[in-house]
Amino acid sequence: MHARRRRYISGRDENLASPPPRQSSWKHPELADHDRPLNKRGKRTAPLIGALLQDEDLIADLILCSSAVRAYTTALLVAKARAYAGEIKRIRKLYLAEPQTYIEVLR
Repeated sequence: MHARRRRYISGRDENLASPPPRQSSWKHPELADHDRPLNKRGKRTAPLIGALLQDEDLIADLILCSSAVRAYTTALLVAKARAYAGEIKRIRKLYLAEPQTYIEVLR
C-alpha cells in the first residue's frame, strides 16, 4: 500500500497520501468508465485506508481526487473513516492523468 510517501513540493517537506486505484463496478455496463461506481471490494477497503491514515496520525489539509465517480466515492469513504471534515476537490484533469499532471495540480 502507498499510504505514506515523502515529496518535496515548492521546497517544503510534505506528505502525500496516494491510495491505490479502486475497482469499478460493471453492474451498469452502459455507463462510461468515468461514471461507473465503486465496486463492493472498493467500498469495503477504502475505509481501511482512512483507518490507516488515522492510525498514522496523518491529517490532510485538502483532498484532491479525480472527477470519476469511483474516485470521489473512495475519497468520501477515506475521509469519513479518518474523520476528515475538510474540502474534497474533484479535478477533471486528474482522471486517467499521467504523474506529471498530478505534480502540476499540486503546485
